[in-house]
Amino acid sequence: MILLIYRLLSGYLYVRINSTKPEKLLNLCAAKGVGIWRVTIKKNVIYFKIGIDSFKRLRKLKRNIPCRIHITKKVGLPFFIAKNKKRYGFVTGFIIFIAINAIIILR
Repeated sequence: MILLIYRLLSGYLYVRINSTKPEKLLNLCAAKGVGIWRVTIKKNVIYFKIGIDSFKRLRKLKRNIPCRIHITKKVGLPFFIAKNKKRYGFVTGFIIFIAINAIIILR
C-alpha cells in the first residue's frame, strides 16, 4: 500500500515497446537497475509500468537495441499538476478546502 502511494506521488508511466529482441531489453533493465513492473510480452511487444526516473535510464539503454518506445499512459501527481497548472479556480478551491480542514482539526 505504501509503495502504491509512493508511486502515485512520484508518478509512473505505462510503456509499450516494439522490439525484435524483447528479452535482451529486459535483461539490460535488470542488469542496470531499471525498475519495471507488471511486465507482459505478446509476440515482439512488451507492456510494462515504469517510474519517471527509470524511464530516463531506459532511454539510454534503448541505444543498444533496435526498438520503439511508446508511452501509452501517464499516471501520478506530477502529471496531474502539470495538466491543471493554469486552472486557478481549482487551485484556489483546493487551498480553501485544506484551510477549512485545518481549522476544523485544530479546534
